[in-house]
Amino acid sequence: MKSSLRKRAIDRCASNSGSSSEMLSSMDSDNVSKDEWFSMSLARHSDVVEMLERARVLMKRETSARSFNSDRTASRHVVNHQNVTALIIKYLRANNLNGSAAALEADAKIDPFATFDSLDEDLLEHLLLPGIHDVSSILEPEGRELDIDETIEQPQYDFQPLAHQEQDVGQSISIWDDAPESEQNLVLKPSETDPKTFTVKSGTFNKIITFLTSEVPKDLQIRSVFLATYLSYCSADTLLEKLIERYNAPESVDASEAKAVQLRVVLIFKAWMEGNPEHFSDQQLERLRQFISNLGNEKLAKNLRTAMAKMQSNTTEQLLDVSQCPSPIVPKNIFSTTLALTDVEPEEVARQLTLIDHGYVAPITLSELITMQWIKQDTQKFASSRYNKRFNIFVQWCIGSVLKLRKYKERAEKLAWLITVAHHLFKIKSYSSCYAVYFALSHGSVARLTHTLSALPKHSRAMWRDLCHSLKPSCGFSSYRAEFHSNKPPRIPFLGAHYQELIQIDSSFPDFVEDMINFEKRKLQFEAVDEVLRYANVGYSFLPVHQIQTFLQNFDIPFADDEAMYRQSQKIEPKGITASELVEQEKMLS
Repeated sequence: MKSSLRKRAIDRCASNSGSSSEMLSSMDSDNVSKDEWFSMSLARHSDVVEMLERARVLMKRETSARSFNSDRTASRHVVNHQNVTALIIKYLRANNLNGSAAALEADAKIDPFATFDSLDEDLLEHLLLPGIHDVSSILEPEGRELDIDETIEQPQYDFQPLAHQEQDVGQSISIWDDAPESEQNLVLKPSETDPKTFTVKSGTFNKIITFLTSEVPKDLQIRSVFLATYLSYCSADTLLEKLIERYNAPESVDASEAKAVQLRVVLIFKAWMEGNPEHFSDQQLERLRQFISNLGNEKLAKNLRTAMAKMQSNTTEQLLDVSQCPSPIVPKNIFSTTLALTDVEPEEVARQLTLIDHGYVAPITLSELITMQWIKQDTQKFASSRYNKRFNIFVQWCIGSVLKLRKYKERAEKLAWLITVAHHLFKIKSYSSCYAVYFALSHGSVARLTHTLSALPKHSRAMWRDLCHSLKPSCGFSSYRAEFHSNKPPRIPFLGAHYQELIQIDSSFPDFVEDMINFEKRKLQFEAVDEVLRYANVGYSFLPVHQIQTFLQNFDIPFADDEAMYRQSQKIEPKGITASELVEQEKMLS
């Protein structure tokens, strides 16, 4: 006899597939072996395969695709079922979904903590989170409302990244007195773009700086990678002192070699100031001024003084060409005290949201993303943390703006308005707020409102299905990534998708290889987000409208957490209530 939990899982999967009778008859047959049943399940349910794929890196196994592509009756499973189940139970426990965890643990008859004693639960959370949260739409592809079981615990989409500890590997030994180059302190490899040049696989801090300032032909990207990622293993103070140390060649070094090294050090300083001005504190700038004043080479000193002056002038702000801006679409009551946000055309709301989002994304630096400073949820020091807070508040507001309405037809109108806003956001490549609306309308407290959803106009349903197809989080947000990289700036990224990629890289590759910095890992991190922020300062040609932005920057959050949202959702539309009963209930409450 099949277990009760397995039976419920089959029932739900079958009901979503559209071919329930065929699946149940084939899977529940006593003649089907356990291995064959598993293969058939994987073949029919790509979402399960995807979750197994995301868990695969924890177990260092081959892909589960090999499992269901193998012979049906002799399937050799490369994923350990017991371990995957233990991982899921640990995830549920970590997120206080204790009811689901207890049911799964009792049904599977395993102790997850005994199964995986050494498992990093934070890593588990972030590998399984995309799979758990892959809510593609509030409507099925055919346009029918989802049958959502209200007894299922509903997690909330939010940024909760891994803890990350910065490491300082500054070495006390002088860069000029270090041991000769060997495979124990520097490993090079030919560049992928030009085999005649070289890049670093791994190396000590001293040897990487030595390589960067040597005459060896180097990959053009290596200096940018180094300056964007060095904070993951040392401080700006350490780098500053090491570069000064490298510039001050001892007398024993040949004069022509010393001159060449000094020129390369100055070029690194110049690139550092131009590309990463936020790295320099007042104390570091003063130390740099002292270094420049004692340089002994007026031409090089002039180059550095010019770069420092440009860095401190902060003249990166772009001037807006008003003649190229479309006229704002404002309502007639734009100056009225009775103005409401829904009085504004969704297209103009999308424009104003985009301008606001650009103000949050533009200050974010490559270094803070790569070093994962955005994990520090309690500080607003970093621009990425402020972006996270803004995104999550906007999601909460979208949910609350629907749930606070008493009549289901009013809620349907608000949903239709939000969907249209998201549609315009997607058209202008403003993906951050577009995803905020998407996650809000996919939230369990909204997605369960069957009668509200049924009142949506047909064109809103069609618009929503198109958005869900383009924004679905499955396969690591692959649809979004393809869309983002195929479009030219200006564009506003949804950083949640790129956070996920950084987490995967950070979890999959060690920081150090045999006591050397894993530079290849830093290169992967750099490439993951370089294009995301490369054109962040390219702004949109929209005119800000103060009255509209005031609404969009001062949100009233009626429900502070998931529990309050779900209680309100059940209150305004109880489970199992009919349309006529709902109308009567609304009359009584009005």
